[in-house]
Amino acid sequence: MVRDHLHEEITTQIDRENFIRNRIQSPHPNRIVIEFENSKLKFLNDFLNDKDLITSIDNFANAYILKQIKDWIYGHFDLGVSFKTYSDGKSLTIIIDAPRQFTEQDLNRIDAVFANFQTNLGRLLKEKKMFRDSDNIEEWFRMGVGRTSDEAYFSARVSRKLSGPNLVKRYSNPLIQNKLRSLLFHAEESRAKLAESPELAPLMIPEAETGKLIPSQPLFEILRKASEPDAIKKAVLENLHLIISIENAEKLSIYAEIVDLLNPKFFVVDQTVVTLSNAVNGGIVIDRKGMGSANQVATAKAAARAKTSDEFLIFNRIEEKKVTDEINLYRQEMEALWGAKCRGDDCVIEDLTGLDVNVFLNSPLIKGQRVVFVPPGIQDSHSRSEMSTHGETIEKLFIKHLIKVTSIKDFHNLTFAIDFKTVNMNTGAVNLLVNSLNGQVSAEVNQAIRDSFQKAVDAFNTERFKQKKPSTYYPAQIVQI
Repeated sequence: MVRDHLHEEITTQIDRENFIRNRIQSPHPNRIVIEFENSKLKFLNDFLNDKDLITSIDNFANAYILKQIKDWIYGHFDLGVSFKTYSDGKSLTIIIDAPRQFTEQDLNRIDAVFANFQTNLGRLLKEKKMFRDSDNIEEWFRMGVGRTSDEAYFSARVSRKLSGPNLVKRYSNPLIQNKLRSLLFHAEESRAKLAESPELAPLMIPEAETGKLIPSQPLFEILRKASEPDAIKKAVLENLHLIISIENAEKLSIYAEIVDLLNPKFFVVDQTVVTLSNAVNGGIVIDRKGMGSANQVATAKAAARAKTSDEFLIFNRIEEKKVTDEINLYRQEMEALWGAKCRGDDCVIEDLTGLDVNVFLNSPLIKGQRVVFVPPGIQDSHSRSEMSTHGETIEKLFIKHLIKVTSIKDFHNLTFAIDFKTVNMNTGAVNLLVNSLNGQVSAEVNQAIRDSFQKAVDAFNTERFKQKKPSTYYPAQIVQI
């Protein structure tokens, strides 16, 4: 699967540039837009722990559904059909302009294409022995149809939350349109309740134009990972060292779920797959933290300002562009200063030769990001990528432990990197590089770092054992940069 599909290009850069230039169009009866997405990325990341394999599965699914839709279109329309396509690996958007109006029968045929896809995809992946017979692969991918890319995307997003069979969701369905109006109403109602609580005041920020209070980015970072009220209450205490009531945690849970459904799709032209496949001399993976929560803040701002559904879609796109511009600037600077290759906010450096690690980790572009060093000497390219994924997971576990036992001031004074010192997959030494932004680290904090790193590596090994993929990594050194 990885060999055949990791670098499969579903849409070219020219396709994506053409799509982005033309995607904001007025609705037209001769046009439909289809949104196809993998709704189970978090589950797959946690279950497989293998970014290359997940990317390959998505590419395989996107190519398969695109072929099925094109076969249907070319089989039922005369000449004159045009396609504009966009794929980011996780999802696929298709704008179809036809020489005649799309009918209800045409839309029913799309439903049939999607149903056939679900059945065949599940069979094909299980035949490759990658998943169990009990895995409901037909529930992973969702499809929405509308007259614009935003309508189609919103329809697919809503599909995640609706019970019943996994069917194509159409924006023309009053249920979907009412859902958007209802979500905006409840978003404002829920936001207002949060703003009324003195207890939550330290966690809220004003929206610039209206002054309305919305959750801050650190709070959204928690809400992206914790959805149940008990988990939110616990995470706020552990991460922000504030006590909130279970009632306020429930309000935050409701608001975060609404904002998540209202998030727009982000379009990026350059979709080059970035891996460590060429990093024979060692490499680095850099994952910029906080972009998901930045997107949540952007949507919260748009919802707070909007008075109608149409206004919301416009404001949401304006705020989305600000975040996208920030990501693009970061990518350009990473490429120019460090020779990195980037896809969105994920970057890799493919050669450690001559790299000054101290200078690198003290760069403003790198401080605070998730950084994993993979050593030279690993011959198999897929193993390099898989090891980097292991490092990212260990770093997340480490941060989860450390933030509980250090003050916010001490925690934000530190940045970290995972540095593998083994060329063998699933076994060997792992170092933690520690960079203090303001001088020396106290003995108490150093001990907390050592203990948290040990717990993180132990937890990773334990989870791999449960997955029947045993690993025996061990923490070797804490290295002060």
